[in-house]
Amino acid sequence: MRALGQPTPDRILVIAQAFRHGLTVEEVNAACSYEPWFLRQIADIVRTEGHVRVTGLPAEVASLGGDLDALLADVGLSPAELDDGDCLIGIEQLTRLLHEAALRLHCPDLGLRVARHQGVEMLGLLGRLLAGEPDLQAAFLAAQRYLALHNKAAHWRLLPLD
Repeated sequence: MRALGQPTPDRILVIAQAFRHGLTVEEVNAACSYEPWFLRQIADIVRTEGHVRVTGLPAEVASLGGDLDALLADVGLSPAELDDGDCLIGIEQLTRLLHEAALRLHCPDLGLRVARHQGVEMLGLLGRLLAGEPDLQAAFLAAQRYLALHNKAAHWRLLPLD
């Protein structure tokens, strides 16, 4: 909560992370004094992140003649959860879903096929930040700096060629 109140260049990303952890607009507003309208916009972006992660899966399963409802049921998901932009699907569950679908559909590149439907917006606020960078190097540097706010397990860095 203390980080929300400190004016830093990346505070907007800290605010997004607070919403991911379940804080309300009112709680974040009390900590940082940002306008509630602006905070609601950030909260809406954060809510859409879970939905974007599986964009394209229904179309790919259908194109391969698969039964999406059966696949979802086998990993404990319902079609409504997949369609609900507010429903965040855990990475373990999503991995199991993609793995089972790839096996049953005899399609080892299913993950790549689904990825074709994704855009930089799947990264939420990080994606918006990267899209606004002036060039590829600046985007890579920003991604390196802020990637942990999107995915704490990912880490990489850009090294100059010798």
